[in-house]
Amino acid sequence: MTKIIMKEKILVIQFSILSLIASLIGISFAPIIQNFIDAISKKNWKMFYITLCLFFIFLIINFLFHFLSVKSESHLLQKIHISVKSRIIRSILHMNITQYEKSTVGEKINLFNYDLEVFEQYFLDNILQLIQSSFILFFAFGYLLLLSPLVAFVVFFCSVISLIIPSLLGKKIDALTEKTSRLKSNYLNDLKDIFGGFTVIKSFQVEERFEKRNRSFLEQMENNQQKLKNQNGAYNLMMGTLQYFNLIICLCTSGFLVLSNRLSLGEMVAVTQMANMIIQPLQVFGTSVIEIIGSKTIRTKLEKYVDKIDSPTEMPNILDEPFEKLQLKNVSYESEKGITILDNINLVFEKGKKYAIVGKSGSGKTTLLKIIGGLLNCYSGEIIYNGKNLSKSDEKIRSSFAHQEPYIFNDNLKNNITLLSERSKKEVEKAIRMAKLPRIRARYGSSKFSENGNSLSGGEKQRIAIARLIADQSNLLLMDEVTSALDYKTGGDILEELLSIVDYTIVFITHDLRENILGSVDEVIFIDNGTIVEQGSYSEILNHDGLFKKLKNS
Repeated sequence: MTKIIMKEKILVIQFSILSLIASLIGISFAPIIQNFIDAISKKNWKMFYITLCLFFIFLIINFLFHFLSVKSESHLLQKIHISVKSRIIRSILHMNITQYEKSTVGEKINLFNYDLEVFEQYFLDNILQLIQSSFILFFAFGYLLLLSPLVAFVVFFCSVISLIIPSLLGKKIDALTEKTSRLKSNYLNDLKDIFGGFTVIKSFQVEERFEKRNRSFLEQMENNQQKLKNQNGAYNLMMGTLQYFNLIICLCTSGFLVLSNRLSLGEMVAVTQMANMIIQPLQVFGTSVIEIIGSKTIRTKLEKYVDKIDSPTEMPNILDEPFEKLQLKNVSYESEKGITILDNINLVFEKGKKYAIVGKSGSGKTTLLKIIGGLLNCYSGEIIYNGKNLSKSDEKIRSSFAHQEPYIFNDNLKNNITLLSERSKKEVEKAIRMAKLPRIRARYGSSKFSENGNSLSGGEKQRIAIARLIADQSNLLLMDEVTSALDYKTGGDILEELLSIVDYTIVFITHDLRENILGSVDEVIFIDNGTIVEQGSYSEILNHDGLFKKLKNS
């Protein structure tokens, strides 16, 4: 976070200079009051009129520089907010699938909700307040020292006590803010489940059960937030009490000096004013220290995202060279729990050829496709692309991947196909025609789809996913059951047209074992329990009288 703040060092310096000037102007009010009181007590009309003019000048200059300081602070905060939020979303977008799935959607949304709110209010705002308060304290204490060394010593002693207490109490706030963040993530995850599974909840008439669970998450979150507010309130009350105590001590000391004829009445008012200008910033100091310490855990969490983007390994280099050959040598993959998903996979994919991956559900087909597409990189073995070993590099093959359950963005048809890339009208038209989307275009035009395309059928979503493949113009197309929600004729027609294009190297998963589909591919790869048990042309493995034939006839 410090790096981001220092990147805006010009704005930080500008803010500091304006705060410095504003502090000096604020301090100047004390001698004006002093002269004003002394003029009244001595019945000095000339000094009286001069101080009246100085009051008027003070109001104008004070307003001007404090206004400029507020504008400078606002501009600085805007720059930092944009930088932090942009870096977090960039960091998330550059994660691989394994990294992304380590935290829930609710936890990621909470980064932009509660966690950033804590960072801004507990840390950033307080840092700027500390800068302003430091200048006021420095000049006010200096002027107080000139007026009365004794009062300055008393205020200094009380100030030390006021600063020690917050540093001892901040850790409790830190624990409560971290727990609130965790409970809020749980609550957001539950909301996501309710909204995402709304149709399922209604279909099974289990509204009350989900309402009860949600209320449990809500009460846990609100109870902890109440503890946090109570704790903050208690600390602020303690700081306020200390402020009054310091002011009373200061008044008693300066009153004693007036009675002893060591201070004039005007000087006493000035001393009191200076003491106030020290005591109030000290309260700000105390509160700021508590909140800065209390935001430590949240800041550490955010820094993992903000600082991660500085590492070049987080942003793989996409190899855009023409596809010639891809080879997998002894590739294996285990889940985080140590379960073997793929075991010793050896495959070769050549330019322009078509490959179908078949097998029972849970046999490792999708995992294999994700490794080929660079979505999973925690594998063992070697992946060689055009003669280059990619296993220990940050380079990634340029490919297009269509998932079985495609996500539809809250945007129009064109942007859902191009995924915000620049594509010509001719290229978009080709994708719409090949994916058989003219009716969808006629129905929606340029209007946006509803959330995740809820108004579209599963088959319509899959056709949009296929259009994305075609528009992306990659030589390597990866498809995971992209026609499973389509009727046999439509799905078959789309696949046959894709398979007929010579330039495309296609690797696709399918449960459609019909001859008109598998007979059109160069190689059928049969996977069972994470290993390749049969591979060859459709006729070869069918005549082999093995697992593929049993599956087809089942």
